[in-house]
Amino acid sequence: MATNLSNPKSVLFFGAVFAQFVKPNMGAEWMLLILVTLFVVGFVMSAGFALLVDVFSSFLSRYGHFVDMGTGSIFIMLALWMLGEGTASLVPSR
Repeated sequence: MATNLSNPKSVLFFGAVFAQFVKPNMGAEWMLLILVTLFVVGFVMSAGFALLVDVFSSFLSRYGHFVDMGTGSIFIMLALWMLGEGTASLVPSR
């Protein structure tokens, strides 16, 4: 948890994900549910990676560059989608 909180990329990523689900006039109980869900998913993923590090290490040593390119492409596509949605919300509808 300390590593994720001290990593600006993690904070920005989870902030962006959290912001996508929060709507104006949403009750505090729904925001808390979303926050807890993100925390649980993050914890399960981190614990899973920690438990499976030996399995993943040999795979990543051979194919890590493909994993980096794939995840980088996904993040770029998400960023473009979010920019498109944000830009579209600024344009007045007719």
